[in-house]
Amino acid sequence: MSTTTLLIIIIVVIGILGLWVIPQILLKRAVNQVLCRFRENKALSVKTAKTAEELNLVPRGIFEGMLQGRDYKPYALDMMKKGKIILTTEDEKLYLSEEKLAASKLSTWQSNAAYPKQYTQKDSKKPRFPF
Repeated sequence: MSTTTLLIIIIVVIGILGLWVIPQILLKRAVNQVLCRFRENKALSVKTAKTAEELNLVPRGIFEGMLQGRDYKPYALDMMKKGKIILTTEDEKLYLSEEKLAASKLSTWQSNAAYPKQYTQKDSKKPRFPF
């Protein structure tokens, strides 16, 4: 096998990573960030629903997108709306349905990062270091 063939194979592998794998990782991270925002703002029922602006989930403008890169949170929000995990009230407010999330395939995408610190810390009085 020549070095040119090997170089072409490496370029193809990097291209596949760049076009498919990396966006999937970024989307998974965005799903966790969106879930965390709903939980932090306690938008978990119809009574406590919030607007997308209140949750800071509004898509970026064209110029902001060019300067900061792609924001996957609006895509994640749209995906969860289509999956009926994020529900909309009559006045266009959004809330997270934990029951539907638990029943969906997205529940396997969650990490501890999807929970705010108040949900993950057992005892905030514990010392940070044991010594």
